[in-house]
Amino acid sequence: MPAIKRELAKILAEKYKLRKKDIAKMLKVTNAAVSQYLKKKRGSRIRLSKKAKEILQKTAEKLIRKNSSALDSAVCKICKEVFA
Repeated sequence: MPAIKRELAKILAEKYKLRKKDIAKMLKVTNAAVSQYLKKKRGSRIRLSKKAKEILQKTAEKLIRKNSSALDSAVCKICKEVFA
């Protein structure tokens, strides 16, 4: 889960230029956690596949459009891919 949130935080910060505070709210984590994700101090041990990153790009778009259930759906899809 940390690797997924790290990648989402990165996308939301770089592509959508969101503040850490806003990213934290979307991902339901603390500001400190977002800071650690962006500095690669948290969630950087697991490498995500290209397909997982594509899913997260789409998830970030949905989160921007205020679809909070997008995160849960993405986590399920990525877990199925990783553990299949």
